[in-house]
Amino acid sequence: MTSRILAVLIACAASLVARGAAAESCVASNPATGYTCWSWTTNAFASSATQWRDAAGELELNYVYVPPSPDLARDGQRTLLLVLPGTGMSPGAYKGFMAEAALRGYYVIGLAYRNQIDAPDLCGYWASCAGYLYQQHVTGELHGFYGADMLVGITPGANSINYRLGMFLTWLNLNRIGGIDWSEFWDRSAPYTTAEGFGFNGQPWWSRIVVAGHGQGGEIATWLTKTKPVIAGLAFSAPYSNLDNDHRAVFLGDTTPNGAPHHMKKLNGTWVDATSEVTHWAPFGGTVSDAAFPSYLDPATWPAGRLDRLFITLDAYDKGYDLGQAHNQSWPGHNLSGAVQYLGKAQTVIAAPPAQLVTRVHTIDWDSPTCSSHNAPLVDGCTPPWIRGYWQLLLDRALTLP
Repeated sequence: MTSRILAVLIACAASLVARGAAAESCVASNPATGYTCWSWTTNAFASSATQWRDAAGELELNYVYVPPSPDLARDGQRTLLLVLPGTGMSPGAYKGFMAEAALRGYYVIGLAYRNQIDAPDLCGYWASCAGYLYQQHVTGELHGFYGADMLVGITPGANSINYRLGMFLTWLNLNRIGGIDWSEFWDRSAPYTTAEGFGFNGQPWWSRIVVAGHGQGGEIATWLTKTKPVIAGLAFSAPYSNLDNDHRAVFLGDTTPNGAPHHMKKLNGTWVDATSEVTHWAPFGGTVSDAAFPSYLDPATWPAGRLDRLFITLDAYDKGYDLGQAHNQSWPGHNLSGAVQYLGKAQTVIAAPPAQLVTRVHTIDWDSPTCSSHNAPLVDGCTPPWIRGYWQLLLDRALTLP
């Protein structure tokens, strides 16, 4: 990186320093202590145009956790855990998991991103679509999603995980957060993949990162495990294999037959078709497919060894788990367990932390008494009482991968 480019980046981030006050408590409700943590809204470090609200209407927050004792077993390097939330959720839903990761020696960033609409509504029955959606999420390459954003000047690049993470790491350095050089998680020698350009080069240093995600975040974590040299991917309640566009018909008023992407929104109390606002996949070469699963999940397309770095956690009571639910019976790809079988992974059902992680897929037998079982593997307040022990096994196993 030239001195001129570095100066541009520093100046850009420095202009945002004044907005960097911590936003809310980031301390987990579990008794774990010893880590330090902070939270900030996205507009503290990136363009305010990319600031979204979560499902509760609150400004999205980003979280940072610093371990009391970093794990340096991987060639003396620190390891970053990047946590990606599920559809419409904030990273703040996973404070317990992020705190546990810090206690296991990880530096942790819970990153907000453009996650307000789920993949089936953006992709319909286009099997090749999901992989391109996740690429746009991560790198900012334009593949026809969120067209309404473009109309108001919010580009895919500025919304990308790459860009947000790069700006956040720079901001953390400028504000001397956590007492480390956060740029060790950013590879300046790599080209920035977004055509728009932002005055600096680089990409996340994926080989120093474990990526974890819930729901849609778990789908992206799966895609990253396939396409980037991340240490490991931890997918919770993911990956979904949905190729439908009417799976939410009962409570979103969508009675459109299967086929193209179809997104509904409520306007003045009435459900209206808002598909054109969020996806233009067809002009980008998409074709309706009778395939059972999204193309990116095809195990034949994964580079050697990458599937072995993917760890999946499901819940048997998740409404999307299998074909036993009425809304899932019309298509074999509407389920989590089907995706796991397609990937060729064996499942182990657990009701307590196993002695060791024999398989890469664990299905929790836990019907959450407080909230959706889709949230049970990771969301605070929804998890079984023994979940910390299981998280510890996952997080420690990721750190010992060669």
